[in-house]
Amino acid sequence: MKVDFNNKWFRDTCEEYGLDPDNELSKSAIALAYQCALKIKLYLDALNVYEYLNDEELNQKIIRQIDRLNNERIEHMLNALFYAEVVAGLGKDYNKFLRRQLIRKEHLLSRR
Repeated sequence: MKVDFNNKWFRDTCEEYGLDPDNELSKSAIALAYQCALKIKLYLDALNVYEYLNDEELNQKIIRQIDRLNNERIEHMLNALFYAEVVAGLGKDYNKFLRRQLIRKEHLLSRR
């Protein structure tokens, strides 16, 4: 099984409903979903390595972790869609405010 990270359905849904898919809140949720996809890939690679050992208990544990991570990935993508709706409801100025806040936070953290 191959894990590909693709947020095309998210972008298509946002465009269909007139939402901005590139708002800052959605970007953060998509980044979390991408991290889950990377972890899933690592577990899938481990599953392929340990498959030849015929350790059914270990394989089941790995499969449970893959399912858990997949559910988290789906949750993050749904959150990204929710955030796009929220930002659209608050207006485009809110996204500008979020960008300024992130820049300010990065600046403060870099000074430490």
